[in-house]
Amino acid sequence: MGSQSVEHLVFAGNPGVGKSTILNSLVREVRFRAGISAGGGLTVELQRVQKEQTVYVDTPGLFDAVRIKQAAAEIEKSLKLGGLYKIIFVVQLKAGRVKSEDVTTMVLILNAAPIQQFGIVINDVPKKTATKIRANEDQFWENIKVALLSDLPVKTEFLHIVERDEECVDENDVLMPPPDGLEEFLAKVPAIEIAEDKVEHISVTTYEKLQHELGTSLRKFEESESHRE
Repeated sequence: MGSQSVEHLVFAGNPGVGKSTILNSLVREVRFRAGISAGGGLTVELQRVQKEQTVYVDTPGLFDAVRIKQAAAEIEKSLKLGGLYKIIFVVQLKAGRVKSEDVTTMVLILNAAPIQQFGIVINDVPKKTATKIRANEDQFWENIKVALLSDLPVKTEFLHIVERDEECVDENDVLMPPPDGLEEFLAKVPAIEIAEDKVEHISVTTYEKLQHELGTSLRKFEESESHRE
């Protein structure tokens, strides 16, 4: 089957954000290694599972000091499969705030390929936090969009929250139903075409420097928000 006849649904994000668990739920079986791992992510190389006309793609995370070069090479490979793509970044909040390493990973990948449309899934949101978000949803999205998107070379309007499922916590290779609303969200994210010769090398040598700069930017934003409250 030619690459033009399928759509690649690529999940990218750092180790431990829950990419593999989400993918297993979407394909309705445990095909991607998922769970806790000491010292790094369980996904160390590109994994693909095809279901009808969709190829589900799991990529290793860049925020792994031991395997960062290997992870970058595998992510590059995932963007050179040819044909149509939907790129989904999976991130997590820490104490309700955006993590600099997540933004860093998005920046490096977006700089390496002509990705003009993509989605962001904010995964594993604790129930109490999710309740607060729903109570003040407009303000939450305003803050998150500034924190997540202001430093990205390309912006997106496609963001989705996945609430934490306590049955998945600290479990390996657990199979759960797709999170509420996720499949509908993925259907709305536009597909794009990525030509292999347009994908550049992911520059991991600048990861720590870029993360530090983005971390400083996020802290300044958080301080300005706290002064407004």
